[in-house]
Amino acid sequence: MVRTSVRGFTLLEIILACAMLGLLTLAIFRSFDYGARAFKKATSRQDSQAALRSVYGLLRDDLRKSHFRTISTIERSTMVEGQAYRRDGLCLASLRDWNAEESFDDINGLPKWDRYLLYYGTFEGLLIRTTLDHDRPDYSPAPFPDLDEGRYLKEDPQSNTGYQTGYRILSRDLLEFQGELHPSRDTVEIRCMLRHRSGKQNEISLTVYPQNTWPKGEKR
Repeated sequence: MVRTSVRGFTLLEIILACAMLGLLTLAIFRSFDYGARAFKKATSRQDSQAALRSVYGLLRDDLRKSHFRTISTIERSTMVEGQAYRRDGLCLASLRDWNAEESFDDINGLPKWDRYLLYYGTFEGLLIRTTLDHDRPDYSPAPFPDLDEGRYLKEDPQSNTGYQTGYRILSRDLLEFQGELHPSRDTVEIRCMLRHRSGKQNEISLTVYPQNTWPKGEKR
């Protein structure tokens, strides 16, 4: 009769194995958590940059199509973490339909201005683009006749009154939106700054000459 001897694990060996497994699990979790946070940060940065590119394209195209003498601004500012930032309003003339022949004068071919676009920053950090359609447009290149901060630049764009017919929230991470007019050159200078979740800032600045300005100024 042959006897076989079966040797089990000692308590010490089991404790060491559990400790090693715990350390391995912790290392894997930390590696995954670091990768997830890095991915989230990169995604946030990309989202902020994409939003900034979208704002840049809209502003550039709308301003290029407009007439300098139709543009007006409302200067506003707020404090964020002890620093002052501008949250201006910028209003400019546009057309309801740029593809319609009746939107242009038959003689000189200039636009018959029948819509205004309003960009503004709220104190809560929203960047808004609204459309203003006067019920009796006179088609002349003039600023919006009754641009009032209390009616058109509210924190909740849905509660704006007057001639607003629609709005779009371009960003919820606005730090600064600043518009400056330069009459000697018929140009508009824009500075826009967004902040993403990591705390870093992305900024654009552009200077635009509205190409439907007539008569054209001597300097650009």
